[in-house]
Amino acid sequence: ATPTPTPAPTPTDYDVDDDGLIEISYPDQLDAMRHDPRGWGNSAHSDYAAAFPNPAARMGCPESTDPTETGCNGYELADDIDLAGAYSPWTPIPAWETTFDGDEKTISNMTTTGAGLFASVGASGTLRDVWLKNASVTFVVSGERRPFRNVGVLAGRNDGAILNGRAEGALAVTGIPTNAHYAHVGGLVGKNYGTIVRSWAGVDIDITGAGTRVGGFVGDNRGTINGSFSSSDVTVAIPSTYTTAQRYKRVGGFVGVNNGVAGEGKGVIAYSVAIGAVSVDGREHQGGGRFGPICAAGGRFLHVAPNPSGCQPRK
Repeated sequence: ATPTPTPAPTPTDYDVDDDGLIEISYPDQLDAMRHDPRGWGNSAHSDYAAAFPNPAARMGCPESTDPTETGCNGYELADDIDLAGAYSPWTPIPAWETTFDGDEKTISNMTTTGAGLFASVGASGTLRDVWLKNASVTFVVSGERRPFRNVGVLAGRNDGAILNGRAEGALAVTGIPTNAHYAHVGGLVGKNYGTIVRSWAGVDIDITGAGTRVGGFVGDNRGTINGSFSSSDVTVAIPSTYTTAQRYKRVGGFVGVNNGVAGEGKGVIAYSVAIGAVSVDGREHQGGGRFGPICAAGGRFLHVAPNPSGCQPRK
């Protein structure tokens, strides 16, 4: 399919509301922002030129008192976006280090064999009010060595801030080797080192393999999660040939592993709820061992439901 042509605004002003964020209304603009993450209008990539015709200096953003700022500071959705068709499968946006504001619009029908909408969100990156609807992530792990694979519907890895993010759809990961720690898989984010606040995941997660840290919300949490909710169902099927992989399964309804670091405020989950089912090899696990309604290991908890007593210290 052919992407929808993007009409140039008249006059050329891509920040009509002057909030320092370029408005996005078309799938080709969402895809092209990877070529100019700050929105400075200086990308020479042909896809960017097609998505933002006649880009002007500063792209219409207001002047800044910061001498290091030469244009906008990210992007925001002005309309709902449907990624079916020309952008299927979707290529995840890598290493996002600026602001993306979904403005409570929806991005629907994302289909990808990658890590999610974003491969990673950097320490300076912020995703705000980004809502994914009817997403489908199908990821196949290949190879027998590191690096670990981080897979989520919204982002594979977060080192920044996710505020009011939502993900709804399905996520399937296969090809995970036996007897190894190979993948962090979560309904919203695969691995979190940053902050996630007031966010939700409702994702059907199916894992085939053993070397997985998987949670309905986040696979491996080493940051802070506050005021969030998971209704994801997590199903893990381990082939009978994976006889030595028992100690590499960490599965939770909310997070697979919550890694607390003493004195650093890491691995904290507060005021959050998980209601999804957790099934491993056809058995429902309600706590203890390496499975649980919240998580399988460690961390700090404050007003979390159900009670995280099933979580065990990290081994």
